Amino acid sequence: MMRKLLKKMIVLMAIANTLSFCLARLHWFSMKKEMLGAEFDVINPAEDGQKMYYLVAGCVNQPRSAFDFLLEELDGGVTLVNYQPERGCSIKTIADQVIADAKTHNYQARVIGISIGDYVARRVEDAVPGAKSVGINPEPEPSILRPWSRIASKAGSVIVEALTVPLGWLSTIPWYDGCGNRFSTVFIADQFRDIGFVNDTPYAIDGTAGVIISDRPGKADGDEFLDNARIKQYFKGIPVATAKANHGDTVGSNEAYIEAWHALDLQDF
Repeated sequence: MMRKLLKKMIVLMAIANTLSFCLARLHWFSMKKEMLGAEFDVINPAEDGQKMYYLVAGCVNQPRSAFDFLLEELDGGVTLVNYQPERGCSIKTIADQVIADAKTHNYQARVIGISIGDYVARRVEDAVPGAKSVGINPEPEPSILRPWSRIASKAGSVIVEALTVPLGWLSTIPWYDGCGNRFSTVFIADQFRDIGFVNDTPYAIDGTAGVIISDRPGKADGDEFLDNARIKQYFKGIPVATAKANHGDTVGSNEAYIEAWHALDLQDF
């Protein structure tokens, strides 16, 4: 009798875990989108109307580690656009937050995005007058991905999102270590979804000051995830510099990326 009762209690707890989590996710997506957005960490304040750099990291990384190589190069206010690794991620909401912040303070908005972070740059350039950006291994839309990585991101997001349902609240526990930053299963699922499925990116490159791409040492195919030829086509007419490094590895190959940054000669950025 006790064993049967225990089994029923476990089943009920599992159902409650799944249902409450799914309802919370639905509420976040429909009514409380900021729960899946970013938290701003202003590490160098600026007065209203002055220049403000918004730093948006790529997949499973945070700007404090991703942009450590670059902070001394920036001559204005600096805002770290920090992901919320427990609840999940919506790159669209994050873009809206940056746009709202820049407009509220009338900042001279400057966005530096790595990989999927460049989606924010495209949206800001489209919405904020005078905004400028630099893309590092930019992936503003899925067409930039190599065919295999496009398929993998789509399939991976569906599989991992499905996995979060039975896991429920357990999927919000940060466990994956990305450059010293820990991320949850639901966050990873959401980032894969945004990488593979977000197709509403405005084609706004008039304010793009430069682009950095990767060319892996000893490899003939450049960036392992992105199509560099497609990047050059997308950002046609924009200066491009190459970092001898793996995709978005601004931590392990920081010297290669700072050399590429200097090669762009961004005097007016």
